[in-house]
Amino acid sequence: MNTTPEGNKPITIFYSYAQEDRSLRDRLVKHLSLLKRQGHISDWSDQNVKPGQEKRKEINKNLLSADIILLLVSANFLATNYCETSEVEMAMRRHDAGEAWVIPILVCNIQRIKPMKKISEKRRCCCQSKAYVALTKRRKEISIKR
Repeated sequence: MNTTPEGNKPITIFYSYAQEDRSLRDRLVKHLSLLKRQGHISDWSDQNVKPGQEKRKEINKNLLSADIILLLVSANFLATNYCETSEVEMAMRRHDAGEAWVIPILVCNIQRIKPMKKISEKRRCCCQSKAYVALTKRRKEISIKR
């Protein structure tokens, strides 16, 4: 794992998203690439699962070790049972316990419906254009708390 020039470990980011929204996740990764190159963050998504690895096991391991969990919320995301019942619940438990920060990012204009109500009550959702700024601020806050 790379370290920042100050010697701190990078903040780990986990992307939770619907497969149909992969291109949106890729755009966000591109926006965060400078922070990654500078060693401030490291990121992980299901795209990092290597052949022969158990996908579910790798996802859970990385979800449980991430400092920041980004939920890319879209109609596709809300339509997947898996994201709603497994990743989101695990993410919110970690958030409530103070073990991770959950940041929902609205990737399209959706109505706030019941499955996401508990997330939007805990964390203010932000749109894609504000996500980079929000993550930069969170990176500084997390660095101070470590």
